[in-house]
Amino acid sequence: MRIGLWSKVAVSVAVVGVAVGLMAYSFSRSSGTYVKVDELLADHHLGGKVVWLGGRIVPGSHQWKQGPSEPVHRFALEWNGKKVHVEYRGSVPPGLADGRQVTVRGRYDPQRGFMASKVTTKCPSKYKAR
Repeated sequence: MRIGLWSKVAVSVAVVGVAVGLMAYSFSRSSGTYVKVDELLADHHLGGKVVWLGGRIVPGSHQWKQGPSEPVHRFALEWNGKKVHVEYRGSVPPGLADGRQVTVRGRYDPQRGFMASKVTTKCPSKYKAR
C-alpha cells in the first residue's frame, strides 16, 4: 500500500514539473526584448539575440517573391532616421503597407539585416479618436 502512495506522489510531481516546464518554455518563446530600429542599431549586444523590433515601413521598400515553399518578403523599417532591412518568409498580415507601424520578431545580423520569424501590424482604426 505504501508503494502505491509514493507512486502517486511521484507521478503528480512529474506532471506538475512538466507543466511548469512547458509554461516556462512558452513564456520564453513569446517574451523578449522590445526595441525600435535606432536602439537596435546602437546596441551591438543585441546582434544575434531574438528581439521584437518596432518601426515604420519605408515607402516603396516592400518587395516579395515566391520562394520554393513560401513567399519571401523584404522591406525596410525606419525609426528616428535609422533604417534596417528585414527579411521574412511566410504570409504577411493584410495591413502591411508603406508607412505602417509594424513589429517584427527575429534576429539581427549586421551582414544580412533583420531575419524575422513573425510580423504584426498595428491597426490604425483601433486607435483613432471617435
